[in-house]
Amino acid sequence: SPSLLALFNDASLDRRGEFFFYMHRQMLNRYKVERLTHGLAEIQSLTPDTWDKPLPLGYFPKLGAESGTAYQGRPDNLAMADLTTLPLSLLEEWYLNIQTVIKNKKVVTAEGSEINLQASQGRDEGISVLGDIVEALNSVNGQLYGSLHNLGHVFIAQATDPRGRHL
Repeated sequence: SPSLLALFNDASLDRRGEFFFYMHRQMLNRYKVERLTHGLAEIQSLTPDTWDKPLPLGYFPKLGAESGTAYQGRPDNLAMADLTTLPLSLLEEWYLNIQTVIKNKKVVTAEGSEINLQASQGRDEGISVLGDIVEALNSVNGQLYGSLHNLGHVFIAQATDPRGRHL
């Protein structure tokens, strides 16, 4: 619905990054339970060491975007590759930078100052900042942390045509 889309694209929404993490955790938990219910194997994490390996399970959504453009299917065992405008290694760089944030519990802003990821008065103040960095909406340092989540979707979606010859 348009109102839901507007809600999740509102960078000024208090705790938006936290909602981003919560929603993705809920989706993955539901997916895990559904797979176990149907006797399927657990899902494997998609991490930099697997990004250039074949994705074993294809995907044929039979869905389209709001604009009417159909989402592309992906056959079994297709690997992600460099796109014409972005190397796959850039995702890994962003991933490692975000891992450093988590390990050190602090974020470096575009101006060079630091934001500590901490809890204050029983409220996790860091998860929203971290969520904004991972999704890259309202990120405090887009150059350093990039667009891991959003462009990760793009790399997976364009695995069938990474050079964009058939779009």
